Amino acid sequence: MKKNLFLILSFISLSVFAHYSIGPTAKYVWSDIPNNIESIRNSADYTEFRPSYSIGILNEYRFNTWFAVELDILYDFVSSEQFYFVDRDNPEGYRSTTLNEVSYLSTPILLQLDYKKFSLHAGGQASYTLVWETQTVINDGFGNQNSYGSRSSGDGLGWNFAFTAALAYNVYDNLELEARFVKGLVNIMDPDWGFEHYASTTQFLVGLNYKFQFQKKKAATK
Repeated sequence: MKKNLFLILSFISLSVFAHYSIGPTAKYVWSDIPNNIESIRNSADYTEFRPSYSIGILNEYRFNTWFAVELDILYDFVSSEQFYFVDRDNPEGYRSTTLNEVSYLSTPILLQLDYKKFSLHAGGQASYTLVWETQTVINDGFGNQNSYGSRSSGDGLGWNFAFTAALAYNVYDNLELEARFVKGLVNIMDPDWGFEHYASTTQFLVGLNYKFQFQKKKAATK
């Protein structure tokens, strides 16, 4: 948590500079946690994207008319569904479905290039895991269904680090429409931790940003 505290203090300290923007952001997300052996819909073991969301506060420090640095503080909810079939041609046979839902406190730091109403963003993201919930449903092929789940929270759940890229369009005044892509650079699942496969996160986000713009007043001159 010390790293997140440092980033939050950095976020606040940016506001002392001459020209900055701060405001809410909310995005609809398609997220997945694909494992390293799957071929989507072509194997007996695959995952699918699920709806998720991301909300928080963005802070933009502007150096000039075409370059800025953005630092966000976000609550990210990431979900993914994994399917396993013994026989893909017999969907009524043995199969299992596992739903993974992970909540993060995320702090992306992005470089921003502006051209007219468009802006291109690229950078990295550190995410601290707040809660991890798993729900598994097993159908044995004989009409019987069993389910079990788990929920973990608190220290020790670890970090996720990701590459982030985005394209934003200024719709009206301070309102932006943004599309963002986030790809995990580390595995949040590992056989050494009790998982069956290696897996990392993938997110596609679409949503709105609203920026309140501030500019430090210049000192009066005689």
